[in-house]
Amino acid sequence: MPTTTATTGPPPTLADAVRGRIGELSDRNKKTFTVADFPGVAGRAGRPDSWLEDHLLVLEGIGILKRVRRPGARTWTVSPGSEYLR
Repeated sequence: MPTTTATTGPPPTLADAVRGRIGELSDRNKKTFTVADFPGVAGRAGRPDSWLEDHLLVLEGIGILKRVRRPGARTWTVSPGSEYLR
């Protein structure tokens, strides 16, 4: 019986995977997010889960994300004017 193999190319970079997920959340009108909103994103990019929060913190540090002060888990939103989702 013949087999078919689908080639999807290399996995996305962590940056692309995070940007895509933030775009999905934004399309659903979810303006704030925590690490819990990114299940499996690091793994799809071939990276350890611990890298996800580090990446979000870097985005916060360079001004793309803005921390939202709330009790509980660290929460972010996309900084106005960052044009991150374009």
